[in-house]
Amino acid sequence: MAPPIATDRIYEALKTPRPDNEVAVLCDRLWPRGVRREDLEGVLWMKEWAPTGTLRQAFHSGQISPETFRKRYRDELVARRDELQADLQRLGISPTKGKPSHPIKTLRLLTASREIEGSHVPVLRDYLEELLSPRPMP
Repeated sequence: MAPPIATDRIYEALKTPRPDNEVAVLCDRLWPRGVRREDLEGVLWMKEWAPTGTLRQAFHSGQISPETFRKRYRDELVARRDELQADLQRLGISPTKGKPSHPIKTLRLLTASREIEGSHVPVLRDYLEELLSPRPMP
């Protein structure tokens, strides 16, 4: 069984201590405003997991719809599948078996986005859940 994947705003995560059995990953391309690196000790910054700058800018400027953004971002994730699997293995999660190699209870995706559900994070979460699923992906 794969670990659950949670999402949170980075600013909320700074207010509460992180459990030992959690891996926290900042998955934004840009560093969050007003946050010092030492405030995020133990949080991994995986900016490669975020949408490319071009896609992110097209979405934020309104050049593409949310649906188009989600589809293109998912396409980017699919193209980087091998790198994502390698990253997950380095985090202690074996995506090929869908089981953690040590007892991680939660993978927490952190973002500075004000509205998580309207950001890239749900697309990333869903794709990582598919990668970690014991069922083969199409």
